[in-house]
Amino acid sequence: MRVIALWMGLTLALLAQDLDTLLQQVKTQNSAWSQELQAREARFAKEKEGREAALREAKAELEALRRETKRLQEAFEANEARIVEREKSLKERTGNLGELFGVVRQSAGDMAALVRNSAVSAQIPGRYETLHVMSQSKRLPSEAELQKLWLMMLEEIVESGKTTSFEAQVVHPDGRSSKTQVLRAGLFTLVAEGKFLRYDVEKEQLIELPRQPESRYLALASRMQERPAGISDAVIDPTRGAILELLMDLPTASERMAQGGVIGYIILALGALGMFIALVRGGILLIHSSKISAQLKAIDVPKADNPLGRLLSVYQSNAAEAVEIVESRLDEAILKELPSITRGEALIKLLAAVAPLLGLLGTVVGMIETFQAITLFGTGDPKLMAGGISQALVTTMQGLIVAVPLLFAHALVRSRSRAIIEILSQQSAGLIARRMERR
Repeated sequence: MRVIALWMGLTLALLAQDLDTLLQQVKTQNSAWSQELQAREARFAKEKEGREAALREAKAELEALRRETKRLQEAFEANEARIVEREKSLKERTGNLGELFGVVRQSAGDMAALVRNSAVSAQIPGRYETLHVMSQSKRLPSEAELQKLWLMMLEEIVESGKTTSFEAQVVHPDGRSSKTQVLRAGLFTLVAEGKFLRYDVEKEQLIELPRQPESRYLALASRMQERPAGISDAVIDPTRGAILELLMDLPTASERMAQGGVIGYIILALGALGMFIALVRGGILLIHSSKISAQLKAIDVPKADNPLGRLLSVYQSNAAEAVEIVESRLDEAILKELPSITRGEALIKLLAAVAPLLGLLGTVVGMIETFQAITLFGTGDPKLMAGGISQALVTTMQGLIVAVPLLFAHALVRSRSRAIIEILSQQSAGLIARRMERR
């Protein structure tokens, strides 16, 4: 029991000691928290005062801005009223100057469009920019600007009536650029080194035409450049290049013939063959005619190198025969000569008849191709139909071009051969008549 009482006494003593320590720790912790809470309250109070001061400053600034805004608004309204009054006063004072301003702007715009496309700009660049700025200006033009506009108009009028030579950069079709002497005939024609040029508005460059017109126009261009002064023939395009471009687009004879296609080449080949035969036969008949003319002068001395001589030889070899037999032999001799005299005539006539038919065939084929293109692609793009239409028209033209000379050639060859046959017939009849007279 004593032990239990002792243990309980020790336990109570230790417990009382721990409670004192715990109480002391709680008091210490509570004091630290109180100090921290006071510091935070002091800090919050200080921040509150600062924010209240900032709020007061912001309100004061807002009020000042409101007053300034009101002042500016009143000033803006006053200025708006003043501007209206000034504009009214300006309109009253300008009077006719406003109409003049509109006329100047319109004239400057028209002049800018004219100058931009003018050949004179190749010689005097930089005029378009000045006129364009003047045409877009929103203010009244000054006296200097009006004078400049007047001088540019006068300059364009004067230069349009002059033929002058100047040095400029020219771009050639192969891409190279060279500085050369350029002849300008008014506003219409530009020539350099005997070739025509065009003025590129976008690039402000002189460009040699990649395809020049016919040689007769180039010859005139060369003479123009050789004789810039005085009176001489000249090439003038009043459309400022449009007609010249159309001349460039015209196909050459070889290109036109190529448009006929395979049928066109066949027609040309037949035409060449027919003309060759006609020339050969014409030459042979001319030789026969000359030899027959010589034989007529020596009728008693027949030669075997011509039809009449061979006919006379037949007559002499059958001189002892009866008249009927001699006549039959002469007719036989004439019939033998006919194939060599009339050879090739039928072929020439056939080719003259076939050529238009082949042209008609090419026309039909070309129209078929045209209608096929229309079926597939419609009629929106004329270039799709151009090939078929070209073949349709060109082959007909080729057929007629071939047929007409062949008909004339056939007529000439036939008339020449008939003349020779007539001579043989006349001489044969004359020989028979003399034979009968002798009897």
